[in-house]
Amino acid sequence: MTASRRTILKGAAGLGVAAAMVNPAAGAVDPGIAIADSRLAEGRAFAITARAQGMVIHDVATFDGELWPMVQALPATRRKVTGLTGWSDFVVLRGFLEERGLRLVEERKLKHSGARPATPFAWEMG
Repeated sequence: MTASRRTILKGAAGLGVAAAMVNPAAGAVDPGIAIADSRLAEGRAFAITARAQGMVIHDVATFDGELWPMVQALPATRRKVTGLTGWSDFVVLRGFLEERGLRLVEERKLKHSGARPATPFAWEMG
């Protein structure tokens, strides 16, 4: 039996759906880690949403500029890390997370108006 391109694509689509299915009893899906900056209104809103999705939240503001201890406290396993921080914190965290084997998946500057302690950036590494 020969496999056509269509058969292969249908099989791959079925595998994708099966992989995306969540089995809450088995805890099969790891929602990942969220890093937020509570000094930003956007960061606080992001943390609330991430917590509702079951993510473990780490707040940049509680580490008072010392991000390395926060990164060391993260689990050593490779997992998704999603964040909403200012640019400077993002650059430092990106470097630390890249050293742990994670790569940048997405990064975007968020629109904001008025005075802010930092320009908010939403990002994801995995």
